[in-house]
Amino acid sequence: MIDNTGMLWYIKNHKLTLAERVTEAANAYLAKTGLNADEAHVNPIHMVAGIERIGEIEIVADDYILPNHVWVGRLEVLDG
Repeated sequence: MIDNTGMLWYIKNHKLTLAERVTEAANAYLAKTGLNADEAHVNPIHMVAGIERIGEIEIVADDYILPNHVWVGRLEVLDG
């Protein structure tokens, strides 16, 4: 079984690069939960060709994420 836990982060500064957006959201997630994010979902309009990871974070294009938002969190495989 797979479980995704995380949070949706609004990016106030619309001029940030994809890497800056993901880093800002991941830092907020770490501050709130004490956990490092390993996955980030962004609206496809913010994707940059050739970027699939930023550090240890996998970047996923996701139509369900609003522009100027980043969902960051952890993908966990659960037993059972």
